[in-house]
Amino acid sequence: MISLLLFAGLVCAGHGLNFKIDVFTSNVESAGTDADIFLSLVGTRGRSDEKKLDRGLRNDLERNSHNDFYMKEVTGLGTLKCIHLRTTSGDSWRPQRIVLTDTDSAEQWFFYNALGTLMSNDPNDGGRERMLLCEQGKDTLTVRVKTADQDWAASARNSLLMTVTGTEGRAGLGFLNDRDRKNFQKGATDEFTFPGVKYIGTVLKVEMRVLGSDAWKFESIEIEVSGNPSTMFYNTNNEWMSTNPADGKNELTLDEKTEWK
Repeated sequence: MISLLLFAGLVCAGHGLNFKIDVFTSNVESAGTDADIFLSLVGTRGRSDEKKLDRGLRNDLERNSHNDFYMKEVTGLGTLKCIHLRTTSGDSWRPQRIVLTDTDSAEQWFFYNALGTLMSNDPNDGGRERMLLCEQGKDTLTVRVKTADQDWAASARNSLLMTVTGTEGRAGLGFLNDRDRKNFQKGATDEFTFPGVKYIGTVLKVEMRVLGSDAWKFESIEIEVSGNPSTMFYNTNNEWMSTNPADGKNELTLDEKTEWK
């Protein structure tokens, strides 16, 4: 009887969750790092041990990179809600998003760096030593950005951050970046899909911020929320965007001239 109970205990102890962790680093200046970054999972019943995001001799967490890591036999979490990130270095890092996949069930959770926050323990960097990123919801939101078809409108060096507000709430999308192609080229339309966000209902407002001093001009922003028609916002004031005030605005809010398709 004792041996059977011991065997059952060992089997139960091995019934933890196994996760693949996909880490995307943003495509902005000084976004990559050689620092030690630690990740833990936060659930309704507890928190996991920390996982160091490191794969030995590989050069992980570089600018515009995608790296995968694994956590095995995670127990005691309850329902997964957030991830906690910690750095021990002044070598700053700016994550874009982190995706967790249960390798047994294929269920996924999406965590966005909605404000484009920098991680660093150096107070002179203006970053944070710790960061908590939480799941926003289970809806999917699609953004289509058309860059103006005129000289100098394109920007391959700027990064765009976006928050979308609707009648049912807001979705913090963080960086709009497709690492496999050049974004925001003259006359081009770029499409970005964000699974795992809050259902926001009818779109009311788009807030945008750029990181980078390269001037950029857009023609239109299209927002598509599940179950709703697309909402269009047009650059009727011919605004340019840049962190350099001589070249454009660093932040811009679109809440007028909305048309439905």
